[in-house]
Amino acid sequence: ETQMKALYLLLPVLLTGCSVMSITEERQVVSSGHIGCSPKEIAISDNESYTWTASCKGKVFYCTVAPSASCQEQAK
Repeated sequence: ETQMKALYLLLPVLLTGCSVMSITEERQVVSSGHIGCSPKEIAISDNESYTWTASCKGKVFYCTVAPSASCQEQAK
């Protein structure tokens, strides 16, 4: 019983060490390799199930994960 109480007290401390990325953060990372900007420089919008828009340094890219991850710069 004492061990269980200790586990319940330590559980929040242990969980705070775990980092879980949001969908937006994951898409920033995926987009980064395709558009040449660091994840922190990328703004994500139009976030749908399989597609999103990534913007960086004045350029807009349309990205998808179907069938594999890719991004294409917006046509001018």
